[in-house]
Amino acid sequence: MSPFTRLYYTAKPFLPRTLRNGLRRAHARRVRRQSASVWPVLPGSERPPAGWQGWPDGKQFAVVLTHDVEGQSGYDQILRLAALEKEMGFRSSFNLIPEGPYSVAPELRAKLQADGFEVGIHDLHHDGKLYRSHERFSRLARRINHYVQAWDVVGFRSAYMHHNLEWLGELEVAYDASTFDTDPFEPQPDGVGTIFPFWVPRSPSLSSSSSNSSALRLPHSALDPSSSSNSSAFRVPHSELDPVADHDLPSAICHLPSPAGSAPLSAFSSPLLKDGFVELPYTLVQDSTLFLYLGDQNIDCWKWKVDWIARHGGMVLLNVHPDYLDFSNGHTSTRFPVSYYAGLLDYIRSRYQGQFWHARPCELVSFCSENLSRDSSPRSPGLPVAVDVSFESPQRRASTETMPTRPRVWIDLENTPHAPFFKPVIRELETRGYSVSVTARDGYQTCEMASKLGLVYSKVGHHYGKSAAWKFWGLFSRTLLLLPRALRMSPALAVNHYSRSQMFAAALLRIPTVTIIDYEHSQHFPPLGELWEIIPQAVNRSSMGLPANRVLTFNGLKEDVYVPDFRPDPTIYRRLGLNPDLILVTVRPPATQAHYHNPESEGLLEAVMEKVLSTPSAQCVLLPRNRDQELELRARWPHWFTNARIIVPRQVEEGLNLIWHSDLVVSGGGTMNREAAALRVPVYSIFRGRLGAVDRWLADQQRLVLLTSPADVLERITFTRRSKILDPDSLHRPALADIVGHLEYFLQRESPADAGDPALHS
Repeated sequence: MSPFTRLYYTAKPFLPRTLRNGLRRAHARRVRRQSASVWPVLPGSERPPAGWQGWPDGKQFAVVLTHDVEGQSGYDQILRLAALEKEMGFRSSFNLIPEGPYSVAPELRAKLQADGFEVGIHDLHHDGKLYRSHERFSRLARRINHYVQAWDVVGFRSAYMHHNLEWLGELEVAYDASTFDTDPFEPQPDGVGTIFPFWVPRSPSLSSSSSNSSALRLPHSALDPSSSSNSSAFRVPHSELDPVADHDLPSAICHLPSPAGSAPLSAFSSPLLKDGFVELPYTLVQDSTLFLYLGDQNIDCWKWKVDWIARHGGMVLLNVHPDYLDFSNGHTSTRFPVSYYAGLLDYIRSRYQGQFWHARPCELVSFCSENLSRDSSPRSPGLPVAVDVSFESPQRRASTETMPTRPRVWIDLENTPHAPFFKPVIRELETRGYSVSVTARDGYQTCEMASKLGLVYSKVGHHYGKSAAWKFWGLFSRTLLLLPRALRMSPALAVNHYSRSQMFAAALLRIPTVTIIDYEHSQHFPPLGELWEIIPQAVNRSSMGLPANRVLTFNGLKEDVYVPDFRPDPTIYRRLGLNPDLILVTVRPPATQAHYHNPESEGLLEAVMEKVLSTPSAQCVLLPRNRDQELELRARWPHWFTNARIIVPRQVEEGLNLIWHSDLVVSGGGTMNREAAALRVPVYSIFRGRLGAVDRWLADQQRLVLLTSPADVLERITFTRRSKILDPDSLHRPALADIVGHLEYFLQRESPADAGDPALHS
């Protein structure tokens, strides 16, 4: 530890948090400017270890998730974070401080392990003083080893990523995770220069002394000692280690027990790993560095590094602190939106579905024993070598693969259906190499749906109300709020689903804009700036508010863009308290605050609800558009809400999932009608505004029934069960490719004005 580092951690308890964070932010931004050649990618770190055979089952790369819990606030959010990961199909390791600012409850550790998560040791006191001297480290190592045994854990990570791999051999662990491939922002910035795990031998004195002591205890479920003669071990050097030492890594390592029904870790002892341990460097920049010190407001850096690691077959290992997560999705100087992390997980699982091996650290250590060779010289080609990647390092060299400058697309979400619609559009744009930033209006549960879908967005403005005056004020104020964000983004193209505030802001800043719209009777403003429209082919170009040569078309429905991604989730029955023996009717009231609302729709809504109430075999999920509408409905028809068969969800539900599990849908709005039609679910429209071309087209195809009177409700709606079998072959539709193709055509030119005749590209 350098004298400066010692001084800092001695004075740290007496420095105000705001001052510490301010110093770190200034330092981080200076380092970023000076470290482009070694961060976020260090050239050469992609070389696999000698004899590398790849990941299990031929997977392209590995994904490992870890969490360092630094304080009480982070400790209090552990289970909430674990639940989010579990819901998304991931598991991770939580590293806990044994003698720190919080008390670790045995019940919490047991709960995490029972749910398939791993627990590790995070330093001892988390005060930055563990490595102050070798004598001090050795003394504290005995205390750490006590917790390793008491907690039945196999992994360790130091506070502040301090590390001395030679001293770490004194810990009775199977792996350490205190290093990184490249991170010049850390207090000890010497990286290990690899995106792969590697073997660190213990010093000969430690190895020989351990032969007479109790063996290290590792998780055990399937140990095959007979395999040891046929497997290979490996070694990777560190600048502090003896370059000619040659220690054997026994080949058999136990696998993590299954979450339930397996023996406790203490039930197994083995001499495995007594001669060394596996080092797991993190390979994505830490959350605090990226969002709190560097000030990034998107996950582009994470996603770009994931793509780079995936291309080179390495290990994506991330450390996210629950202490810094804001589950209300705010972004401050001390916290960042949890949607950033959820967005990364969704990006990995959606873009690389079936291509990555997701493992907990102890499972990865188990794999390493059989798949990495130690036969090469420590300095031979193909083996990673520890390097100093701090910005002062003389070993810095020009990178051949730095983060590119890519055209940025700005997408704005103003209403709930915009979130599922734009999710696959964003994914496809990013797959093609474009950077995407998202803003969202806080209204009609738009932000809640975006968060549920894992979208990374900035919340800007809210819905002001029903009257024309308030609508105008909302448009004006949100436009002003969007202007500074758009200036910071510097997008090449603005894209929306008829977001008037984005169109105004983009026009003021001369940003080319594309709006996607499927209802030709919306209130059209005069053309603003370089504006283009993309519409379904069912809509006549001449009916739009722009000249026909500024209107492009796509095949099918707007809903065809995201319906192919849909997979049913049957837990909705339990979540909403639905009776599976009853017919399920989903009802969406008309948009009473919209300019196109016709009061006749409310009479049809009343007739539908009364028909449900008079049918004992039916139950209804009623979906008010917002809290104000729910209060209006409760005040006007209170008897609806005293019947147990009428259910109003208390949280945001995925619309497609609810529609799919319904036997029929009745809606006063276009999107839910078209979603049901796209899923081939019987659907009835109580919309009484001016009928759009898409609805007429669906009615002509007998995929939508238009109701015009209460008599229609009684005569034409039939409450019957339907077969709920999803046919994947029916979900391959061209709408997404058409729309993204149009957007890319614009992005490949300086502005849409250069695109020529859009008819050639429709």
